[in-house]
Amino acid sequence: MLDHQLTLCPELLVYAKPWSFEDGRNAVNRLLNDNISFNAIVCYGDQATLGAINAITSAGLRIPSDVALVICGSNTWCRQMAGFTLTGAWQDIPAIMGKVVQLLEMEKNGHPQRHMHWIAPNFIIGDSCGAINSFNHKTNIGGIYEKA
Repeated sequence: MLDHQLTLCPELLVYAKPWSFEDGRNAVNRLLNDNISFNAIVCYGDQATLGAINAITSAGLRIPSDVALVICGSNTWCRQMAGFTLTGAWQDIPAIMGKVVQLLEMEKNGHPQRHMHWIAPNFIIGDSCGAINSFNHKTNIGGIYEKA
């Protein structure tokens, strides 16, 4: 992010349960009610993302014209519910499960694999990030994520 002059401002970090529509909506409403300026949001979780979309559009803001949106952990149904193509990253579950089966078979056959296996997440650039036309300008990015 620093290489592209993107900042993650602590005052823009709000917490939401990823499975909670209400938490996502309330998180964005906190930013809006506190008159905190933002032009991009990264959400973790499908339901929280749909709640964030609801709050953004209910406030008369447009995605992506006014607020860019990126989701982590997107499922197909969430992308369909949003009404536009979501930009986001998610794990390739079939690839992960295929690797698990392969490793179990190797273990069963006496060839255990005791090292880490990396399966890269998928990243799709969709319609929801159009507010960021270039990484050559300063962008204030808010984040909605699960509190540990």
